[in-house]
Amino acid sequence: MKNTNSQTFTDSDGKYSIEIPEGKKTLEFSKKKFRVQEVEVSGDIVNITLTSLSDVKDIFELSLEELMQVEVISVSKKKEKLNVAPANVMIISKNDIDNNGYTSLADIFENLPGFDVAKPFGSDYFHNYMRGFRSYIGSYYLILIDGVSFDNLWFQDDKILVTFPLSNIERIEIIYGPSSALYGVNALMGLVNIITKKDSESTENVHFNGKFSSSFNNYSVADFNFRAKYKIFATSITARLENNNIKSLIDNNSYEWTKDKYLTDTLIWGNMVKHPSLGGSFSSETRNLAFDSRFFVKNTEFAFQFYKLDPGQGCYSACDQTRTKNRFSREEISMYLKHNQTLVDKKLNSISILRFRNSDMPSDAPFIYAFNAFDKDTLPIRQLNISLYQSLNSSWSLTQDFVATFNEKFDFVAGFMYEHKSLQRDYDVSTGETVDVQDFQFNNYQYPVVMARYNNYTNRLFQTETGIYLQGNLEYLTNQRIILGARYNKNSQFGDIFVLRSALISHFNNFTFKFLYGEGIQSPPPRTLYGSWSFQGKNQNLKPIKAQTTELNINFLSKNINATVSGYYIISHNTILQTKNGAENVGGKEVFGLDLFFKTKLNQFLFFKSTELWVNYGFCEAKGEEKPILDSIISKTNFEWATLGDITPHKLYFGVNFNFAENIVLNLHGKYIGERDAIFSNPVKIIDDFYTFDGNLMFNNILKTGLGLSLAVTNITNQQYFHPGVGGADAGVTAGFWENGIWNGSKGYYCSLLPQPHRLFIFSLNYKF
Repeated sequence: MKNTNSQTFTDSDGKYSIEIPEGKKTLEFSKKKFRVQEVEVSGDIVNITLTSLSDVKDIFELSLEELMQVEVISVSKKKEKLNVAPANVMIISKNDIDNNGYTSLADIFENLPGFDVAKPFGSDYFHNYMRGFRSYIGSYYLILIDGVSFDNLWFQDDKILVTFPLSNIERIEIIYGPSSALYGVNALMGLVNIITKKDSESTENVHFNGKFSSSFNNYSVADFNFRAKYKIFATSITARLENNNIKSLIDNNSYEWTKDKYLTDTLIWGNMVKHPSLGGSFSSETRNLAFDSRFFVKNTEFAFQFYKLDPGQGCYSACDQTRTKNRFSREEISMYLKHNQTLVDKKLNSISILRFRNSDMPSDAPFIYAFNAFDKDTLPIRQLNISLYQSLNSSWSLTQDFVATFNEKFDFVAGFMYEHKSLQRDYDVSTGETVDVQDFQFNNYQYPVVMARYNNYTNRLFQTETGIYLQGNLEYLTNQRIILGARYNKNSQFGDIFVLRSALISHFNNFTFKFLYGEGIQSPPPRTLYGSWSFQGKNQNLKPIKAQTTELNINFLSKNINATVSGYYIISHNTILQTKNGAENVGGKEVFGLDLFFKTKLNQFLFFKSTELWVNYGFCEAKGEEKPILDSIISKTNFEWATLGDITPHKLYFGVNFNFAENIVLNLHGKYIGERDAIFSNPVKIIDDFYTFDGNLMFNNILKTGLGLSLAVTNITNQQYFHPGVGGADAGVTAGFWENGIWNGSKGYYCSLLPQPHRLFIFSLNYKF
């Protein structure tokens, strides 16, 4: 009975009886995964038919409470509702992706609290710094697709996710806070799990979802998914192809060291500026490709996945040192066999995964580098070199997870894993001749020889890792839960690792309180341990980073309001920093943070069928040992405790969805990114604040044909803004000049500022059946 404590349950046949208090007339029916339905009592018998949430075609019909009934699986490797998951979780649904007009997964992070984004659109296409942890190489969170990790084996980063197709995504689960207790190393600050669509509960046999997007700026994306099911067999084929030229998206002349004048200057580059494919002004093409195929037989799945990130140099590095047509492509190949088995009905389930994968950087594109030198008479000259770089990495692994449910009050998850990695140490390099820029002739230059893909075993690192974990979930009082978890890992290179997770979760009416503690581990990337060139040193003695996070999460949920406040405190040890002497463990970090999330929904508001408004705010104060100070007395470099660079203290995100009719939706959203200190090596010192607004208008299922059209406009006000540079961000902003025959150019290799896209119109055609 609505607004009373009077309740009952149906029997196995759906029959029930309930006594109606005087003055009450409304019954409220609810069931897991079904819509809540209210009925006015008009007699002694009330019959009701509930509607499955999965059968609701217009998600705007659902209340926030119903939308929040979705179960997450990433936090504890089992299905659980958001309010009992031992972590702060944010869910991005397929509907959110469509409404906001996102064209790639990289776009999503620019509207999420807890992330600082830098987009150079180059060999490192983007950087996501989670909860105050800036990285030179690698990412401090784990990337998963359906629970299978895709962080690069050598770089240990997330760059490949920009290639992932959007057409087969059901939702994305972002887990804030250390997840090493269940997932092992490299989940220091959290994880992102992309959940794809499954047809196990579908009654339809064939599905297709395809989208083609294009703009007037040489930007195009084709993204489709085909799924079919017949009895116990099912298949899924997904592909994505993206082409663009960053030149058409940004104003490269808005920052000093990406200006055309440096790329076309014959004194700096000689005849290279006339090279038919590598010369000319600023140009940086991106040609990304993805293919994902799955085959299912009952509870067994076989997957083959191929992802290729293939960008130009973008705004990554100074244009007096490198050419923007340089390329560093990356390839990910993954094959796995997954089997789900119910060992004891409703009590014990098993998930087994046998997997082989490659993380390669093939030697299929040139890297051009120009530099100052001296001839045999010690006279200053300008030289250039063209080289090819290669890195080949592979692993095979076995993962076994168990989910045991004793009753509604107690369950646990447990499992083990084994992985054997064959990793590259230093780059394989094929080098062309080094010549004076004025002597370079592209028709007779001795170019580097393309390397075959074979493993040079004198340049290999073989690493094994084993792990075992256990996490229990106990409801010790009504609406009071305690979660305890632990993991033991043994790495052949870094030794033994032990981490803990704990949580206390309490529910009071519409409020949920989560007291969370977690420990995380991040191993040094092999690229940082062994691979190097003149801009980035290596250090084989690096130790893993360790972090402890304490967090309080408070959520309020009603029919039309969802609000969350999450405050966290992080301390870490053995932070890795790139210095002129190479990579070093420099000490610790301390991070205070606060994330606020608010969403409300209004039905029949003005002339809109429904309206949804949301606001996110993120605060982060990150301090640590970062700035190097040379102690001249003992000739040793120490590191000053100070505010960490490139982390924005204040970030505000906001948006509104207007549902005009059943198939017409208008989305407007924006962000404000506050002023921030630059990293110590960046001569700019302060990165200015900026704001942008985006919009997306969608017409879905036109004339009930399954055809949809949309127009997305990014950066509506055409703001000129910059992200901070990546790496050392040390090129500066001072123009170059010649003095006594010596080129005084950029102060470092990495651009200090990264120009971001101007106003962009993207038209999309979508078809579903």
